[in-house]
Amino acid sequence: MRRISIALISERTKAGLKAARAKGRKGGRKPTKRSVIDHAITLYDAEKHTVKEIEELTGISKTKLYQELRKRKVLKVEK
Repeated sequence: MRRISIALISERTKAGLKAARAKGRKGGRKPTKRSVIDHAITLYDAEKHTVKEIEELTGISKTKLYQELRKRKVLKVEK
């Protein structure tokens, strides 16, 4: 019984995603604008704002800020 239920849900989900793609829609979150990320990094580099303040000013999460800093090798990962 449970397998049938799981299979049915999976089948319906796949059909819905296929229909959405046919209409030209994509799934997932929209990417953050590059200009907003650059502004957040500029604020971080200025060392005048806390990370919490940068989150509030730009709307970028702490996690996203640190991800971008690691990508740009501004923030060194310590282990």
